[in-house]
Amino acid sequence: MDLKPVYKTVVGMDVHQKTILACVMTFKGNDTEPTIVTCEFKTYKGGLNILAQWCKDHGAEAITMESTGIHWKSPYRTLKEAGFSPPIVNARHVKALRGRKTDPADSIWLAWLTMPGLHRRQLHTAVRA
Repeated sequence: MDLKPVYKTVVGMDVHQKTILACVMTFKGNDTEPTIVTCEFKTYKGGLNILAQWCKDHGAEAITMESTGIHWKSPYRTLKEAGFSPPIVNARHVKALRGRKTDPADSIWLAWLTMPGLHRRQLHTAVRA
């Protein structure tokens, strides 16, 4: 099965208590491989504002966040205020989709799932702010 990109620029985020690992993935023109940029942000207010601006600067069309517990609430609120509506995905479902879990690769995997629109169609969303 060949999945076509629905979005040209997406961001995947793995949210932890003190840090957020983010990956922006961009397809340009007829490229078959995307450009991938990863960055780590702090979860305090200043860090979240930098994260939101980073997403805007890269032209993010869609954002998907993975978080366990309540750590997603502050980043979600900040991104919502910046004009984004990121779905929060169920970490167990994402783990089941790929068969293993490695924290450094989570944000990249979430971006890959977001590119063809799977973040809305097939991943469990639990958006309650």
